[in-house]
This record gives sequence, structure tokens and C-alpha cells, in this order.
Amino acid sequence: MSNRPVPNALLALVKRSEIKRFTQDYYEANFALDIIREAIEEKLRKLSDKEENEANFKEPGYMEKYIHILGQRKMAKELLNLFPKKG
Repeated sequence: MSNRPVPNALLALVKRSEIKRFTQDYYEANFALDIIREAIEEKLRKLSDKEENEANFKEPGYMEKYIHILGQRKMAKELLNLFPKKG
């Protein structure tokens, strides 16, 4: 579960009897988002390593692979921008 506090604006919209359940759901959702965010960040690290590997420069079709890696990195960064910043 996430330890990120539930914003007061959201709590104000929830009935008193449902606050505990809402808080639990909020923490679980943020936990899942954290896992997805970390997976995307790990993918970006692996793509950077692959891009910087000099052995790949000598392979046939390197430019096509390089362009593909750049496209994957761009998509991963755009996905990462959809997630709220860690705070």
C-alpha cells in the first residue's frame, strides 16, 4: 500500500461511513501506480543502456534498431508524464 496521504479535497466528497474504505482503495491504487511507474523507469534505464552499448554500433541494421530504441524511449517518457509525480 502507498503511504501517500489522501488529499482533503477527495475526502470531502466521500460520505463519512465510506471514508475508511475510500482511503484503503486510494492507497491500493497509488501502490499499483507506483509499481507501474517503477516498471516504466526500469524500461527507460534498460533502453539507455542498450543505446549506449558500443557493441551494437557494429551490428548490421544498427540505425534501424537505434531509431526503434529512440521511439520506445519517447513513448516510455510520455507514459511516465501521465503519472502524478512522486511526492
